[in-house]
Amino acid sequence: MSDEELDAILKAGLKKYVPVEYDRVAYEGDDYVPLHPVGALSSKIRETPVLLGNESHKLGLWFWASDNAREAPLSICFQKRPEQTPYDNFYVFFKKGQEKVFTTNVPQDGQWHDYKIPIQRTGLYGIRILDNHWGAALRFPENLPLGIQAGFLRVATLDRRNPQDNRAFFLVPARLKTAAFALQDPDPLEGLEVRDISGKPIPKKRVGTTAVFELNNGPEPRLCELIYPATKENRPLVPLNISPMLSFLPDQALVPVHSSAGVAERGDEPADAAKQGAEPKQADAPPVTPKK
Repeated sequence: MSDEELDAILKAGLKKYVPVEYDRVAYEGDDYVPLHPVGALSSKIRETPVLLGNESHKLGLWFWASDNAREAPLSICFQKRPEQTPYDNFYVFFKKGQEKVFTTNVPQDGQWHDYKIPIQRTGLYGIRILDNHWGAALRFPENLPLGIQAGFLRVATLDRRNPQDNRAFFLVPARLKTAAFALQDPDPLEGLEVRDISGKPIPKKRVGTTAVFELNNGPEPRLCELIYPATKENRPLVPLNISPMLSFLPDQALVPVHSSAGVAERGDEPADAAKQGAEPKQADAPPVTPKK
């Protein structure tokens, strides 16, 4: 290949691909703790949107509970469909050891079904909802730290005249300047928003299938709100430099155990105190993304 031919290939690549500049952050492990200590579970109930999950019709959520609670009340409602699941389609497990603590078959009849999940140990619990073709929603105590990993964050389109929004919250590490998200289908990026906790929109720059938000965070971690419109297709949102754990309520957020925020496993000590105030690690070069 001649120098001229190689130069032509490089120039063509620069026309198709452009650098996406954002801070690169490495997160250690996949364990999470509540941002604030968790007391006795409230009798006040909150409700998630109707969620679809991944391409295998599987939905995964996480919650953190103290063994002082003894049990956590959860309710689930599947959208009504004629076919019923012939096996258990709802189970809860303790993350350390993957031990199942509850399993049942929930009718897909459009009705709410109430369950009490036994809490045997303090820590992080996983929820798995299977055979979730048309969507399912959860009701939970308003002070139960409940989160969803971004790969499952896909809501059902129930009414095109009044579509649901995903409204979730995420932790911004100290001194993080930008937050970046990628989506295989670029159309929903138009409706993707990040706001600070007071509701003020964060400036957005879109490059191909990536959206970059100018956070310019200071020396303290903070929460931001993510607003992500409903989509029919399985096009999961991919956080490129923030924790993949998103929380449904800001006061009960789940954050990485090695972040400079959050409480320890017992809920009363700073998490990973030696790393308090740690700044995000920066990568040497940004990735590239195709132009539209």
